[in-house]
Amino acid sequence: MKNVFKLITLLFALGAVLPLHATPTAAPDTWGGDFASRPRLTGDWGGVRDDMADKGVTLDVDTYWMPQTILSGGKDETSASWGNVITALKVDTGKAGMWKGGHFKVQTVTSFGNNLISETGTFVPANLSWLLPSVAESRDTHEWH
Repeated sequence: MKNVFKLITLLFALGAVLPLHATPTAAPDTWGGDFASRPRLTGDWGGVRDDMADKGVTLDVDTYWMPQTILSGGKDETSASWGNVITALKVDTGKAGMWKGGHFKVQTVTSFGNNLISETGTFVPANLSWLLPSVAESRDTHEWH
C-alpha cells in the first residue's frame, strides 16, 4: 500500500512539474465528397459537419460489428453477433472562440451483442472480441465441462 501511495505521489508531482501539451485533432478540408472518397460514411450532413469543424467541433461515431458462427465442433454450433460503438466529441477551443490553444475530447465506448468465446470449446478463441469491453452479462469461460 505504501508503494502505491508513493507511485501516486510521484505521478502527481510529475504532472505538476512537466508541461501538458494538448494537441489539436486534424479535420479534413471537407467531410463531403462521393461515397468512395469521403472520410466518413455519412458525409458532411448537408454542410453541417463542415461548419462544425470550422468552428472547432468534431463528432465521430464508429461502429464495429462482428457476426460469428461456429460451423462445426465446439460445445454448440450456434451463431451470434457482437459489436462496439465508439463516439468521440472533440473540441478545439481556439476555433470555438473560447480560449487559444485548448483542446479536449470526450469519448464513450459501448458494446452490444454477445461473443462466442464460451461456445467454442477450445483454448483458442474464435476471435479477439473478448478483449474489448462488453455490457452483456459475462459467462465463466474458464469452466471445465
